[in-house]
Amino acid sequence: MCERLEISLPMSDDDGSQYGGSGSSSLRIRNVLTLEERVEAIRQYDIVPMYSKIAKNFNCSWEQIKSIVSNREPILEFYEATRHNSKQPNSKFEELRRRKLNFLGHCLYEYIQRAQYYLHSDINEELIRTKALEFQSLMGIDNFTPNKS
Repeated sequence: MCERLEISLPMSDDDGSQYGGSGSSSLRIRNVLTLEERVEAIRQYDIVPMYSKIAKNFNCSWEQIKSIVSNREPILEFYEATRHNSKQPNSKFEELRRRKLNFLGHCLYEYIQRAQYYLHSDINEELIRTKALEFQSLMGIDNFTPNKS
């Protein structure tokens, strides 16, 4: 697969002293996203159109997400073209699994929204993982383990 590249860029050449800084430079991390990650960012934007939340999911800047969304058509066209060339006999199974996982994400998002609104409950990572496993068993998704973010 593609390798992840992180580049730290200083915001100014003189370590922030022109802005009255104490000499500590603020760094911006640019995370180069793979094609699959870009497509997933577009899909997440379709669900929740908030650049900053999606940027946190991919550990990149909101400007990158905005650029990806603005170039959605060429990205999706290229993704579809490369995906059709690499289709294998298991592609229908993989597509079904991807759809199930995508639906699981929708269900979790909906659960979190309703739990916060109606139950006024605190949402933590353990609760999300527990609910993800419940949804996973209901949907019959094999080899699924919710990860820590």
